[in-house]
Amino acid sequence: MNSIELHSAGAIIRPETPFDTIPTYLVDYKVTTEFAEKWVSNIYMKSIDSKEFKENYISVKNDLSEEIVNKLLGTFDWRVRKLGTIYATIKKYVSFKEIIGNHLLKSEVCYVGSDYAVALVQFNSPESVEFLRSYSEYYLTRQDLDFEQISVMQALYYLDTLNGTSIHEPFKEACQLFLDERNTRVERNLKRHPKYKGGFVPQKLSDCDWIINSLRVYKELEQM
Repeated sequence: MNSIELHSAGAIIRPETPFDTIPTYLVDYKVTTEFAEKWVSNIYMKSIDSKEFKENYISVKNDLSEEIVNKLLGTFDWRVRKLGTIYATIKKYVSFKEIIGNHLLKSEVCYVGSDYAVALVQFNSPESVEFLRSYSEYYLTRQDLDFEQISVMQALYYLDTLNGTSIHEPFKEACQLFLDERNTRVERNLKRHPKYKGGFVPQKLSDCDWIINSLRVYKELEQM
């Protein structure tokens, strides 16, 4: 892929990391327009809780399979990987935990990291926890990268609350640095808006409602 194609696929920032040695998961399948329209194009920008997403999912769910998800996860494009991850989470396709976990560690494309994190929470296996731990251990040292450090730590924190563990503890201080920087930046930007009236609530590590709500919606979709 050339630089323009990489940018379009979501590979906007391509830093060197220890995870570069993990092979990129690709399948020998070129996404067709028909395939994309059915599984991706109509909903990749829609909230999973939206009417449009739910209606589209209902229309395709009987055709959804591990083969479809494998094609989606094996395509180098953020939109396609995002939907592959969402479908794997809805259907609890635990067999894809390694692919999704490696996608998270490599962070090759943007806009999908939080989806990977929720999938790993849904699977809640020892391997899932290790992927989240490994991501946090490394990326929290990269203050130069504003990736999904906070979302992943919140996922790890949430799994600790479910499993009665404390795997996130060694990374709390480093995570707080990311939280402080992001909260300062968000509040500063809000204050620039002429209609801002105050009331900013800083984000915390324990803010896991977005994970709980995502899992709730996925359960509802699976039961439709």
